[in-house]
Amino acid sequence: MAHTPTHLHLPKFVAQQQQQQQPAVTVVEMLEDKKTRKLFIACIILQISQQLSGINAVFYYSTTFFDGAIDNPQLGTTIVALVNVIATYVALLMMDKCGRRTLILYR
Repeated sequence: MAHTPTHLHLPKFVAQQQQQQQPAVTVVEMLEDKKTRKLFIACIILQISQQLSGINAVFYYSTTFFDGAIDNPQLGTTIVALVNVIATYVALLMMDKCGRRTLILYR
């Protein structure tokens, strides 16, 4: 069985996706619709929380943070990344067990 390169399938895939696309929805339409309003606001709050938590700065500057504090700053960065992977896996398990909606709306 011959293998066809992926890039040859791309134009066909793009054409199928364009045919299946639904009309674009504006932000105002999402806020006016009661079904999507809570979901939209929850998504915005989650994104803002991630930015304000400073976790992106920790990942970006982790080697600099560890420079001078430990002998091998790259090892510290690797440990931070490993903790992130483990926490992501635990979060996935929680989402499967409890459901995304329950976790987002939990107070």
